[in-house]
Amino acid sequence: MKKFNFLRIASLFLAVSCWLMSCKDDKTDEVKPAQAVKDAVLTPAFQQLTLSWTNPDPENVEYVEISYMDVDDEKQTVRFDIKGGAASSYSFSANDLRDFEVTLVTVTKDGQRSEPVVVSGRAKITSKYNAILETVEVVAYGDFGVMVTWENTAQTVATVVITYGGQTVQCNAVTESEKLFSGLSPAETVFMVDVVNGDEKSSAPRTFSVTPMDLQSRLNALLASVMLTVGDPIDFQTYTVWAAWDNTIEVEAEIALSWDEQADSVFNSSAASGAIRLTDGDYQVTVTVTNAGQTSAYDTYPLKVGTLPFNGPHNIAANGYTTLKMIDFDEGGEGFAYHDADDVDNYSNRYRTAPCAVDIDGADIDAYHIAGVADGEWLVYTVNVAQAGTYQLDVLFAAHSSGQIAIGKNNPGYIHIDVNGQNVSGPVAVPDVYSWTLFRWMPVRKISLQAGKNKIRVTADLAQMNMKALRFSPAPAEPTIIGKWTFENASNLFQASEGSGTLKVGKVITPGDYWYAVASINDMPLSDVAFITSVEGPNASDKAILLPEEYFVYVDQGLAANGGGSKMNEYTIVLDFIIPTVPGWVTLLQVSPTNYMDGAIQVFCNNPATNCSRGMGWGSTADYIQSNDAIADGVWYRYVLSAACGGKWITQYLNGRMFNAGPTDQSIGITDSEWLSLDPAGVIFFGDDSGEEAEIKIAGITIYNGALSRDAVEALGGFSAE
Repeated sequence: MKKFNFLRIASLFLAVSCWLMSCKDDKTDEVKPAQAVKDAVLTPAFQQLTLSWTNPDPENVEYVEISYMDVDDEKQTVRFDIKGGAASSYSFSANDLRDFEVTLVTVTKDGQRSEPVVVSGRAKITSKYNAILETVEVVAYGDFGVMVTWENTAQTVATVVITYGGQTVQCNAVTESEKLFSGLSPAETVFMVDVVNGDEKSSAPRTFSVTPMDLQSRLNALLASVMLTVGDPIDFQTYTVWAAWDNTIEVEAEIALSWDEQADSVFNSSAASGAIRLTDGDYQVTVTVTNAGQTSAYDTYPLKVGTLPFNGPHNIAANGYTTLKMIDFDEGGEGFAYHDADDVDNYSNRYRTAPCAVDIDGADIDAYHIAGVADGEWLVYTVNVAQAGTYQLDVLFAAHSSGQIAIGKNNPGYIHIDVNGQNVSGPVAVPDVYSWTLFRWMPVRKISLQAGKNKIRVTADLAQMNMKALRFSPAPAEPTIIGKWTFENASNLFQASEGSGTLKVGKVITPGDYWYAVASINDMPLSDVAFITSVEGPNASDKAILLPEEYFVYVDQGLAANGGGSKMNEYTIVLDFIIPTVPGWVTLLQVSPTNYMDGAIQVFCNNPATNCSRGMGWGSTADYIQSNDAIADGVWYRYVLSAACGGKWITQYLNGRMFNAGPTDQSIGITDSEWLSLDPAGVIFFGDDSGEEAEIKIAGITIYNGALSRDAVEALGGFSAE
């Protein structure tokens, strides 16, 4: 009788119980079996094999174990972590021509191993011979010779086999890098080059056709390879001219460049290039190649260097005004005479006959102008100056921003001026004239010009403008102050701080009526004296006066006639003021000494309740000049009107920033202008005949006996930082 096995019975009972009760382990405790890799392949590459495969279960597999016999017949086992990647690859050295066998096993995170996958491949190491063959060059060299050269940076053991004309020459690819064949016939010869190593060799030999040459032929070939190229300007008058040549035939020679009876510039053919410097002009450059006293046939190249005047010469007079049309920019092409943002003439240019990408618009010669100027575009002008000195440069322009212009915040564009390669202006703001066709003269800068030839380059740094002409005139001396009032003397607020002019206070009795003026504040009726008080100015150390509405100030002497005519036609007025609340239209300047006219310079505000744009400027004629968003409530401003009304221009500034310029090229500013010339009898500030006034604080009034330049006005600056 067999022995009773209680343990076996207990196990059987447990298994039956679990089956009856459907008990089993939690699914989270199941272990996934290890799966073998898929799509394993060996790909040959230069001196290596790349093994690639697809991971069957990247979330479950911890790593792939790779085993193979290396180039030294030693077994290598590599653990390659796949880190969840679906596809993987591994490269190993295979620097001999042989078959490789690689075994891959995947290992799960709990250590299970898959069935091994075996992949085999052959290392096609012939590519290392191709690497040498690809560097081979075969060129004519010396008298009736041919030079074969190669590189073997990997120091691969091989033989370079050269076959030509029924002959074969073998060279050691490690110890040699070139082979010279001399004494050949002057006929085209085929050279076949291969790289081999016993039974191993390159994929296919290369063939070269070359004609051995004598010295004269090689010198001629070197001469024919010379190319002349004009480089970037050094100072818009001097240019680097590069002479480059191809000396693959290795001629020992000298290359000489000569022009205009200058001393030759000589270079050795062992270099790749040489450089000379030429100024603007049309040249005939002679290139000569010489070897040991034997000279090849020389050649002469026509060469245009730099830029030359178009429709010139353009002579700048020592006196008066010289106007230069901007469409007459230099000849010389893109990058030399001009730069255009695209290579397309967007206006079907009918003025410049040569191909030109500069956009010229207009119906006839008088209307032609540079149109649609884009950021970064520039034009070069060659001018001849009769006398060295400082000249005022003006530009006839039209500009219109895409939106409203806020003074001191933005402008339609900026330009700058280079003279002979030097930026002499810095950024110059271009004001908005609210039109693309109404051209106005804008003062740019005072610039220094040397006697004789000068190169002027006008660059649009930021552009929304059209440009029509440049104007040059000898820069006059800056004007002097007639009278200046800063209201610092508490005992006599209206005493001039500089100059001899007299300032008085007036009051409008009723709008439209005449007013009375008094010699000083002490002569006013007692009921009015208290209204003119001293207050704090734009800075804590400055003083100002508070001018109530209905009051104005008046200068009654010192305005001597100038600029032609019987009135003061050339002057500058500087007003420092703040308007606590702009009620509507407010006059800054009125030229009638008897207050019978409307204001000439005003702040425009038709409806303060709707937050009007508050334009500012010359508002007394239909052809007024104004700006948008000029004056804000409670902000100090320095307003400058620089006028040369005798047929020249007016310019207006706010806080050192020009916001418009005039007159137009039809010249609306004339001698003894009704609206802008000052009567010697006096001038009114902050008042007119229709009561367009406001409570104003005034910190300064200055009158000059001529037009301040833009440079001088911008130096005055202003108060607000907006």
